[in-house]
Amino acid sequence: MELKSARKSPFGTRKSGSRVRETKGTRVFNVVNIIILSLFTLIIVVPLWNIVISSFASSTALSNGNFIFWPQQLSLDNYRAVFRDPGLWRSFFISFAKTAVGVITHTLFCAIVAYPLSKRRLRGRKLYSTMGIITMFFSGGMIPTYLLIKSLGMLDTFWVYIIPSLFSYYDVIILMNFFRQVPDSLEESAKIDGPVITRCSGALFCPYPNRP
Repeated sequence: MELKSARKSPFGTRKSGSRVRETKGTRVFNVVNIIILSLFTLIIVVPLWNIVISSFASSTALSNGNFIFWPQQLSLDNYRAVFRDPGLWRSFFISFAKTAVGVITHTLFCAIVAYPLSKRRLRGRKLYSTMGIITMFFSGGMIPTYLLIKSLGMLDTFWVYIIPSLFSYYDVIILMNFFRQVPDSLEESAKIDGPVITRCSGALFCPYPNRP
């Protein structure tokens, strides 16, 4: 005769052999949990659905505003008006150019600062690091920054997206840790072969993460 041991687990289930039976408390918890999560899901999904379906509603249905899930009249006039606006495509171009130019210039400027700071032989390295760390906690504020950008003549120009974000000491710290991981023997062997420091940092350190 096969003996089956039944014991209560700390999670409220009873094991009998290989079968697991839920207790009454576990079933009640699961039901309440499903109800609460379903309510939270409805609270999130219904407003999003209303926003999406409102974009397909006609102007008459939008002015009445008497629908939640489905308008009485559907129309694509809203999308036609948006895509006919030339400012939309200009905004797309600015966003793309800001991302492309901003990422390249930001990485370049941060790497220029991070490379020498990662070398222990740099004089005044601790002073420069302290000055950079201070900028991580304190800034000039919104109004002084606006006045500075205005005095430089960058208001309503593309460069207002690029120049103020050229440098971030937080990213400098990340690049410094990366440069420190490169063995000194690798840099010394590259210098023996003759490349100058700019070529050494560009041709040796940048492709280093992709090397086996």
